[in-house]
This record gives sequence, structure tokens and C-alpha cells, in this order.
Amino acid sequence: MVENTANYTNENVMEALDTYAEMRGIINDMAKNYSVTLTPGAVDEAPLGLGDMGSATFNTP
Repeated sequence: MVENTANYTNENVMEALDTYAEMRGIINDMAKNYSVTLTPGAVDEAPLGLGDMGSATFNTP
């Protein structure tokens, strides 16, 4: 993310941040009626052992 190996432009980043801001409001509205929300911790099954923790995709937000 720091080195921009995906070659995102500033426009790409700003668009993603705007979308994230919109989604935040939607999620807050949906979650306000609940005490707990459950979200996936991994994209697929957790890998065996402690040598690989798998993808951190769902941990980034």
C-alpha cells in the first residue's frame, strides 16, 4: 500500500474513499438496530498451523 505497487492514481484513491464514506453511512444505518454485527474474518477457510495467517483483506478496513 505504501509503495503503490498496484499503480493507483490519486483519482482512483479519492473515488474509493468517497465510496467508502457512502458505505459507512449505509452500514451504520443497518447496524443501529443490533448490539453485535458479525463479519467474515477470512476470505476462505483459515490456513492450518501458525506459519501463515492468510489474507488480511477483511482486517484492513
